[in-house]
Amino acid sequence: MSIQSVTTSFYRSHDPIQHLKIRITLCQLSTPRRPGSKDLDEVASPKLDVSQEPKVATFDWQQKVFSTREVAKYSDPSYHPQHPLEELYKQQLQGLGRYSGAGEEIFTYVDKDCFVDELDLRRTLTTGSYELTPLGERYLKAVQQREKNALYRQAPFEAMCIMATVDGDLGLELASEHVLCSIKSYQNGSYLEMRPGFNKLSVYTRDRDRSVQSFQQQHRYRFTSPQGAVYEYTVENLSETVQKLEADREETILKELHSKEMASRQNLVGEGFSFAPDVGSVRLHVLAELVSAKNFEGHNLYCMYDIHLPHGWSWGRGKRPTSNSVTSCAQVTADVESQDGGPIAFFGHPFEMDVVAREAFDLSWPKVFLHVHSCDMWDRHRLEGYGFVDVPNTPGSHSVTISTWRPEGTIREEMFSYFVGGSVQLEDLRSVGLAAVHDAEHGSTRPVNRYAVKTVAAGAVTFRFHVITQRSTMGQSPSNG
Repeated sequence: MSIQSVTTSFYRSHDPIQHLKIRITLCQLSTPRRPGSKDLDEVASPKLDVSQEPKVATFDWQQKVFSTREVAKYSDPSYHPQHPLEELYKQQLQGLGRYSGAGEEIFTYVDKDCFVDELDLRRTLTTGSYELTPLGERYLKAVQQREKNALYRQAPFEAMCIMATVDGDLGLELASEHVLCSIKSYQNGSYLEMRPGFNKLSVYTRDRDRSVQSFQQQHRYRFTSPQGAVYEYTVENLSETVQKLEADREETILKELHSKEMASRQNLVGEGFSFAPDVGSVRLHVLAELVSAKNFEGHNLYCMYDIHLPHGWSWGRGKRPTSNSVTSCAQVTADVESQDGGPIAFFGHPFEMDVVAREAFDLSWPKVFLHVHSCDMWDRHRLEGYGFVDVPNTPGSHSVTISTWRPEGTIREEMFSYFVGGSVQLEDLRSVGLAAVHDAEHGSTRPVNRYAVKTVAAGAVTFRFHVITQRSTMGQSPSNG
């Protein structure tokens, strides 16, 4: 005989939970100690007696079997039911003629009884058994009280407990209840949690008289009652075994249901998703926003920006402009006073880009070039500043603020800009952030020399990027200018 430790087991089944059938075999190996007993030998090691007939009971799912204590409570004429469930149990016992005071030694608590296993009430917040903060103790007590009163459950399930009345030889006053098996059914019975699980059945072979003999040995659970009595019991699964033909038919039905469910989900999702990039490629999808411009000299600001794709990048499917640069303009916005006292203009202008490139070590990252302008009441337009920003190469949300500058003209050019409008501007916007630009007229690449340019510091522009990338690895992070 092998004693099996009590642990929690988990089972999965496609069969409805209503078909579950469990058999409990309980055997009392020793008698309980009488209160006030002075026999030290009996207290130290009770004598085991395996001659008693074991008690066997079979239960279906959510089958209610009354205990001796319940029968005694409902048979008391002075007891009045406290809620409708007790009234129902009292009527059921009257119909069964069970008012003689005799109940079952092995009984059940079903889901509507709101019984909570003591082990569930003794659980802790952490795995450590030596520490509980005062706040943790208060929280644990609140949870225990809530479970006792309202059967609070974090996950929806149905519960059932198979119990045993132990130490019944000493009378109903000294008898206690012991949980033989606690069962929880999740997800309409497809997921089952049992403590303890079904007993294991081991097969052994023995060589006797030069002949090999096989025999089976069933593991048992053992516990000791509060009064010292020793019990052993087994938990067996008596559910009917599904025949092969029925199992194949059930599997076919489940596959059909699964395919219908997947088709339904596909219809809900749709087919508007883009495919992953090819092997060795990187895909970049950006949802960006031109947020604001701050501390510029002019008023009624508007911003023009250009999305530049370096060599090796191309626009995604369905988004193929005629060139690798896209220019757009944010609307004119009146400036207001910011919290720190400087003027600020809010654009809130969104834009989007979806590009693909072959992944390489020297792959440059896309850039956004911009120039900020102002417009006064006489419809005079002036350049306020240039700047650029690299699109972040890490996925996630990024808020980037860049500083801008503008070229400084001669005194004549500055006076002309102040009274008439217009400003000194760059020939090529890309020269703000590129070391070399392509000259389309001569078909060559020429370096950009900014050393001779006199500049004046301007305000700051804020961008917000939401980046999604599909790639393996990339090089160093880009820098803002």
